[in-house]
Amino acid sequence: MDTLRIRSRRAEIESRLSELEQAIEIFSKPKVFIKPG
Repeated sequence: MDTLRIRSRRAEIESRLSELEQAIEIFSKPKVFIKPG
């Protein structure tokens, strides 16, 4: 029971981390493209 909880919690955290990484990439890309223009 405990291992299942830990696994689900870890999967939840990993999915949130991946979402944050994607958001950071999306937010950081426009700034790089705006500078040259």
